[in-house]
Amino acid sequence: MAKTRARAHLDLKNEVETKEGEKAFGSRRNKSTAPAEPEQVDLNKNLQAQKKEINTPSKANTGSVFSVEQGEKTLGTVIGYSYLDPNRIKTWAYKDRTLAELEWDKESLEEFIADVEEAGFTTPIVVRPIEGASENDEFLYEEIAGFKRHYVAKKLNLPIPAEIRKLTDAEAFRLQKSENTERTEPSFWSRAISWSQLDESFGATQRERAKIAGASESQFSTALRLVRRMPEEIVKSLRLYTFGYNALIALLQFIDQDDDNTKRQERIDRIIENSDRFDARPEKAESIIRGIAADFQKEKSGAKPANAAEVVTTKKGGKVFSIKRKKNGATIDLHQIGMEFADLNEIRDMLLKHLKSKGVPISD
Repeated sequence: MAKTRARAHLDLKNEVETKEGEKAFGSRRNKSTAPAEPEQVDLNKNLQAQKKEINTPSKANTGSVFSVEQGEKTLGTVIGYSYLDPNRIKTWAYKDRTLAELEWDKESLEEFIADVEEAGFTTPIVVRPIEGASENDEFLYEEIAGFKRHYVAKKLNLPIPAEIRKLTDAEAFRLQKSENTERTEPSFWSRAISWSQLDESFGATQRERAKIAGASESQFSTALRLVRRMPEEIVKSLRLYTFGYNALIALLQFIDQDDDNTKRQERIDRIIENSDRFDARPEKAESIIRGIAADFQKEKSGAKPANAAEVVTTKKGGKVFSIKRKKNGATIDLHQIGMEFADLNEIRDMLLKHLKSKGVPISD
């Protein structure tokens, strides 16, 4: 009996395979002697279809949502999937990635843009509806996972595939952390900024808030101290998102080593004076800081060292140049990140004003 069942199953399997084969390749008895024409494949079909979705009336830009079956372990409630206009999506307030950090890695970003231009998006982002939002509002959704894809969709003016979920803030944090483990981790500084925004609505104690953020209590406490104690001048003059965890700790330890405000400002200026070194070798930030600290300690005395630099700031707070006095003159170092906060005319005016304030004769 068992052999009969097995033979019947095998015969049925062969019959199905034969029929499927005939569908794909044609019946053996009627096989054409002429070779089939090769199928023309348009590699840009996906991209063209996506562009059409956002520029013409369609299901995509009317926000039609296609429901799906939800898995048991899925965070929140999945409403469905849709192609969305990226300009109707805003970044979540507690996002642990920043635009500056994304644009800093230009090579990786340009490579990803090229991939999307060729093949479209292969993975949907995760968004949640904004409570109370209507079609008359600028934004209808918040991006929870997919910061880079959302950025590129806006840049290329493409509709973006999105999984729409109902999520609490706590669930959104857990989803964000899960997303980060599968992709490039955001910098510790960016995560610290995100964590510092958590208030008591995320938990009555620091331990509870750390759990929501997916961090250890020690990590969470260190992050809060970094954000609260880091001088605004440093934040605006250095790309702290390029610093590793240990470099950030070393930086704050150097700045906060005593309560003397005058010396503290000198240490801040000394760090900013070396901002271009940090830009050139961010992976060496910790050793650069240790070297600066050692040199500063050697020079430490009652008087200001003769070769200490004067640092000049823009209106927005970025330190744009440092002036070092020498025996026969002075050298002026322009800092790259500070120049991003000011145009050339502002830099020229700042320099002239500073020199005049020091009694340097300037001819018109």
